Formats: sequence, structure tokens, C-alpha cells
Amino acid sequence: MPLREDLEAIALRWMELGWREGDTDGVLALYAPDFVDFSSPFATPDGQPGTGAQNVEGIRALYRAFPDFYAEVDDLLVDVEAGKVAVRWTATGTHRGEFLGLLPTGRQVTFHGIEMLTITGGLITERAGEWDGLEILQQISRPD
Repeated sequence: MPLREDLEAIALRWMELGWREGDTDGVLALYAPDFVDFSSPFATPDGQPGTGAQNVEGIRALYRAFPDFYAEVDDLLVDVEAGKVAVRWTATGTHRGEFLGLLPTGRQVTFHGIEMLTITGGLITERAGEWDGLEILQQISRPD
């Protein structure tokens, strides 16, 4: 059974690399070869989960839209027996590139999300996450 500290460290490293530094090579190094992303926007219409490569492409797209994107960890919960870590976060960024079809507005946004990571053998094997897209759209599409 993994140690609580090990699971927590991997999840925090994932947050640091992916959601503060935009280091997609570093994120990929944390993924098991059979990693699956249950929340990928690239998942197939028949419900097949996304891959690690698709997940990091989503991170790259996010940084193209919000180059100064930065996420803070609000809560982190570890289930050692299940090898799962839940991370609730708050992020900020400035809308500098196209996002969900909207051209850059230069507006600062703040939004929230949650991630559930499954970690086996020191690598992340599964991710399921949610973030509030409506919260972002309302901030970048509001009239001046």
C-alpha cells in the first residue's frame, strides 16, 4: 500500500507541473503508459476515455488561451487504500488567446475545479476532473 505522503506528493507535483508551470513533458512523465482521462474533451463520442497525450494537448490549449494561467490548491484529500487523491483548486488567468470559440478579450478570470487522480506504482493511471466552463464564459463574454 502506498504512503499517504507519496500520493500527496505526486498529486501536488502534477498540479505544479501542469497547472502552474505548463510543463507538459513533466506531466506526461507522471502518467502511466496506460493512463486514461475520463474527462478529456478529446474523448470519443462512444465514451472512450482520452489518453495522456490528449490530456497534455488540453493543457497546452489552456495555456494558449490563458498564458498566465495559475492554479492554487484549495483542498487535497487522500484515500490511501484506493490510491486516490482529490484536489479542489482555484485558478486565475488572462484571456489572451481563443477559448471555446471566443477571441481574446484581455479579461482576467477566476474559476474553480476539482480533480480525482488514481495513482498506482508511483504513476497516475486515471484522471477525472471538472471545471466550471460557464463561470469562465460569463467572465470573458460579459459586456463592457
